[in-house]
Amino acid sequence: MSPLVQIRQGFRARWQNLTLMVESEDQQWTLRVQDAGDDRLLYTAGRSNRAAAQTAGAEFALLRGPAADSAVSPEAMARSLQWHQYW
Repeated sequence: MSPLVQIRQGFRARWQNLTLMVESEDQQWTLRVQDAGDDRLLYTAGRSNRAAAQTAGAEFALLRGPAADSAVSPEAMARSLQWHQYW
């Protein structure tokens, strides 16, 4: 019997003027943060799991935001965003 092939998964969220996307790859999850207005790539990173990639995106967004809000942790922000799944 041949091994199962996993279909790539992706999750997308918007925060202010940023689009955050995490996609499954072979051995990791890849995060991309883009400017929502012109789709310019601002940041990319690889993480070992989806939650870590989503948190890295939230951390980048918080640090890049108009006023860095230290009262909100990247983990809490990542959990509060509405992540829309796509294939």
